[in-house]
Amino acid sequence: MPCAKNMNGFVEALKNRPQYMLSTHFACGMATYVFKDGDRMVPLPAFFDVDGFFEYLGELTRELDGGFKAVKKPVVMAKLMMNISRFVDEEKMPTGMNIAKVLAGAVSGGDYRGLASFHKDSLFVGMMHFQDPYNWDIDRVHKCGIHYATPDGQILPFCTFNVIPACTGTRCSKNSPYRRRSGSKDREEASRTTGISGN
Repeated sequence: MPCAKNMNGFVEALKNRPQYMLSTHFACGMATYVFKDGDRMVPLPAFFDVDGFFEYLGELTRELDGGFKAVKKPVVMAKLMMNISRFVDEEKMPTGMNIAKVLAGAVSGGDYRGLASFHKDSLFVGMMHFQDPYNWDIDRVHKCGIHYATPDGQILPFCTFNVIPACTGTRCSKNSPYRRRSGSKDREEASRTTGISGN
């Protein structure tokens, strides 16, 4: 979901504060929202040009980053408010929804309160393309956004932890505080239910 980087970049330029950047590899995941409209579900891309909107945010971000930010900020926000509607197909939008208002709050707010109304009568649908030993890609691992913290203090990318045998839960379970506290009967039960050997 690298498209979120454009949203984060815009908020960072607007607030003049570093934001958490989601810059994962494009093949690692996909996501969208579906909205309840009576008895039907309407996916966000059916009534909103997501790609066009993110491209436009990129343009506005570059405009803000060009200097004279204090002067440009109100102009850029006015442009955003005036142009959000050009990415919306009003006829296909769920009844009673004002996506322009919701997005304006999300983008200008820069926090979870701004996103709250976006989650009303909606469902987030996310997909992740996990790697395995047959398609493990080092480029994707370098851009990983999900990590495991191991008991020995390492931070490992999700697919590395799950693909490379030396990094798997087996090694971590050997160092786990749970293993040291529990008796052999508990370890046998944990091994049986999780498939991870505690030995």
